[in-house]
Amino acid sequence: DLAFRRHGGPWTAKLDDLPDDVELREEELPAQEAWATAIERAGKVFGLTVSLLRNASNVSALAAQLGETATKQTATCDELVERLASVGADFSIDEDAAKRLRTARATRALVQSLVSLRGRARIEKLAEIQPETSLEAMGTSFRKAATMLDTLQRTKWTLLTSIRQLTDERGDAAQRLLQELAETLAADEYAVALGVKLTEFENRAVDLLARPVEPPPPNPFPEHEPKHLVVREGSYGDLDKQRLHQVTTELNALFSEEPNARLDLTWKLLRRRNKRRAGPTEGGSS
Repeated sequence: DLAFRRHGGPWTAKLDDLPDDVELREEELPAQEAWATAIERAGKVFGLTVSLLRNASNVSALAAQLGETATKQTATCDELVERLASVGADFSIDEDAAKRLRTARATRALVQSLVSLRGRARIEKLAEIQPETSLEAMGTSFRKAATMLDTLQRTKWTLLTSIRQLTDERGDAAQRLLQELAETLAADEYAVALGVKLTEFENRAVDLLARPVEPPPPNPFPEHEPKHLVVREGSYGDLDKQRLHQVTTELNALFSEEPNARLDLTWKLLRRRNKRRAGPTEGGSS
């Protein structure tokens, strides 16, 4: 259970490369169960391969590899989380349903903790984590973090958001596209590759915006033109019952000539006033 150390870190000693300042120190090993779990997770999440043999050399080597790998990806994992959160907010994605974002956050938290620890503590930390998602999903998120981030930065988001304004016959297709886009952004990279889908959505958005729109049919009766032409017009006044019958006959004759015509009718029913009786002569004597 001894391992070579130099400048506080592990050192791979060789017969032809053994500087004078290299030290051989006793290594405190993790428990066998923790070691086995850490090796499995190191492979699934970080793509690292280490011998199953639990000894000082292998423990030191795995701890060093974990630290180096995590340090290289710290900034990328952090930026990916921020970018996914921002895009998700733009498209009203519920964070509770955003698996891609949850996985990216879990991966970032693990990476940050491994960077802050040393030696055996790194291995024990990797073994004890309770991932919110699968190890396979975290591994995909970690390995493709830079690719996803580049895809998110290159995507024409203005193009994709512009289709929200389509309210004509393209509106339903635009809403379906936006729904599929939200579902893709919410899904884990392990399940749905972001790059291919976003390119597809951009092409569909271009097709929608370029699609010719059928103009509305012309109004057969524009607002400035009356709906009917005046064929005849006239007026009648002071009609009695007999004269009304004659007028009705005349109007029926007009309808015979114009069977599809319409008639505007305004009428008043009048009663003659009773004559007022003359009263006593004003100023006269009774």
